[in-house]
Amino acid sequence: MRKLLKFLMYPWEEKKKRKQKLQELLKLTGFKLIKDSSITLTCFVKANIKNGKLDLYDDNHILLHKGITEEKAVKLMEKYKKAAKQEKKSLRQYIDDLILKNKFDDIKLNYLKTRKSFLAKYNTESKLNQIWRKRIKNRRLIHLKKFYYELIKKHPTLAGKNFAQFNTKIFKNGKLTDEIVEFSNSGPKTIKGFINRITDKDFLQKVKSLDGKSRKNDSEIKYIYHFLKNHLQKGDYFIIETTNIMTACSSCRREILILKEILGDKVRIIVNARDEMQTVDDVIKFLK
Repeated sequence: MRKLLKFLMYPWEEKKKRKQKLQELLKLTGFKLIKDSSITLTCFVKANIKNGKLDLYDDNHILLHKGITEEKAVKLMEKYKKAAKQEKKSLRQYIDDLILKNKFDDIKLNYLKTRKSFLAKYNTESKLNQIWRKRIKNRRLIHLKKFYYELIKKHPTLAGKNFAQFNTKIFKNGKLTDEIVEFSNSGPKTIKGFINRITDKDFLQKVKSLDGKSRKNDSEIKYIYHFLKNHLQKGDYFIIETTNIMTACSSCRREILILKEILGDKVRIIVNARDEMQTVDDVIKFLK
């Protein structure tokens, strides 16, 4: 009889234990389960959950997993706990990083889709220039020599090469929360302290000038990838100001315009450059 009662009670006891274990794991991270809810988020609309399945959100209502059972949730959280330990992170930090990665994958997909339409629509210099002047604030760089030599003094290997400074102001709820000054150089080699080159081959597809030349190592494309991956999640409005040794080529202008297209009124982009500085030779002649 005892064995029979134990057998009959086991499923309920087991379910209770799983639920307690899940709640303990969730408590460590600040995450929670939301059942039978219809929630509209910035990027998602979620339907009601049926058949006893659950949606897993964080405390800011960011979706982690949709339509999973409590048993699967426990297994996932155990998996994350193990991975966090291996990477020497807290469980919360590991899951925050996971959410950022998932977000970046969606952002990248949207960016690549927009690039495809831009390649078809703005396929001549005149079309590109027309939209460039309308959507991007262009300023003539007055102190080109000063800017160039100050950076060359710190990084002698940049002499005779193209590079740019990127000033990113990040706002949240109308308040400036961060301002970051970064540098990026054109070319396959990354200078210490500068933005890294891109190793994501998917993102670099069709990064070409109008004449078909690859521009995967340009300073602007390096910055845009870096911005999407590291800065976009931090705010809801941005001011990006660049200072360029050379004027942006057709590929770089197109990539900057794609960023503007995706973010719309959430970003203001200012470019400081000189239109006559088309090549490195133009810059060298000017500096003499």
